[in-house]
Amino acid sequence: SCQSKALEESITFTDCKENFYKCAQKGLAADIVWLGKKLKVQELLLDQLIPMAKNGLEKLNISFSDIQLYINETIYPRVLNGQNGSHWQRAYIGCHGRDFQGMSQRYWEQQKENIPVHSWSI
Repeated sequence: SCQSKALEESITFTDCKENFYKCAQKGLAADIVWLGKKLKVQELLLDQLIPMAKNGLEKLNISFSDIQLYINETIYPRVLNGQNGSHWQRAYIGCHGRDFQGMSQRYWEQQKENIPVHSWSI
């Protein structure tokens, strides 16, 4: 789509600031205001921002394999299932208690196997 002005000119500072804090507190479950509409940040990312980023990378002639790896295989699935590093850590503590050594060990094992964080088991 063709935009008449840059995105950063279309978002008020107040909305930007409030969205920032909502996302910091609620993560992908945050309800935000985007271009005058209320929506979930996860929905915004999946439906608008990730496709926009992918399109921009393609226009910059970024390699298909890099776009595939970082957008299609890493960012999109992570946003889709809602599991990032902090979400996984909270889920681990919820399941295993305050076993930080065990959490670090599990973190390291899954990282060592090059498993993307959105696929990590607790």
